[in-house]
Amino acid sequence: LNAQYQENARLKGDLHRRQSSDAGVERLRTELLSIKEQLQGHEQTIDILVEEKSGLQAKLMRQNVTIEEKTNECQELMRRLQASSQKIRQLETDRKSG
Repeated sequence: LNAQYQENARLKGDLHRRQSSDAGVERLRTELLSIKEQLQGHEQTIDILVEEKSGLQAKLMRQNVTIEEKTNECQELMRRLQASSQKIRQLETDRKSG
């Protein structure tokens, strides 16, 4: 009877350890699922940010081209203004002389 009692106690201990282990495994599965969901959310966020960055880079490149074109246009207008001013000064000089 004592041997059966000890065996019964040992089996109950084994069962308790097994149930504790199973609960731990289930808890880890739940945590893993949560982490996978978080990771998926982060991946989606990264995809959105990469797409947004690409769009902003393209927009910046277009704006840089526009700035360069406007800079060239301003330089051309400045050259024309200087040439016109020089011509006006020359005409005024000629008028005073003539």
